[in-house]
Amino acid sequence: MLVYEFLGEGSNRYSQKIALVLKEERWTYREIDEKANQVGRFLRNQRIHGGDRVAIFLDHSGESVISLFGILKVGAVFLMLGSLLKPAKLAYIQNNCQVKTIISDSRKVAAAAEVLPSTPGLQAVISVSNQGSRSSKVQSNLIPWSEIDSVPASSKTKLPTANIDLGLGTILDTSGSTGNPKGVMLTHLHMTSAATSPLPEERLWGGTNESSPLPSSYCSTA
Repeated sequence: MLVYEFLGEGSNRYSQKIALVLKEERWTYREIDEKANQVGRFLRNQRIHGGDRVAIFLDHSGESVISLFGILKVGAVFLMLGSLLKPAKLAYIQNNCQVKTIISDSRKVAAAAEVLPSTPGLQAVISVSNQGSRSSKVQSNLIPWSEIDSVPASSKTKLPTANIDLGLGTILDTSGSTGNPKGVMLTHLHMTSAATSPLPEERLWGGTNESSPLPSSYCSTA
């Protein structure tokens, strides 16, 4: 089973059930699934293909969850970066993991602008903020999230992919306390096994709520 198939199954079984609560925001399974399909198609139009790496550099938000699934739906690999990551480590991870696109907001993009020239493989920065960064170093390849919103509604349908459960799904970077961060490569099978092993079938799809006090960067990989 693939990670994003959990979302598709949830959308099929509980389309109107609330899947994500964040402050005043409420997202149903179907809303997340359809929006993730839009993100996936937009990334594909940006020439993101299977195996390409896309980094998520955001605080906890609906966009971070949607981006994660959208990245996986095109067969790409997501990196969930800590929101307090320093520019030097950000540059190292981007180069070491060959990140092609980063999804962030104007505040974090501006903070990392000084290292963007040293990351030649980075092709685009998608900003979820209403206003873009004022940095001239970022403006040339900055894409506003509103461009994803403008993708036709027909793009919300299921994306055709050729993923397998042994395919790479994410790269989890260590803190780098003994030097540079080290990337741990996890397949879809690693993540789905970790997600399903503690829960019997009736609890996984029984319509009950399961809570976790862990940060999203951990929950996405464990």
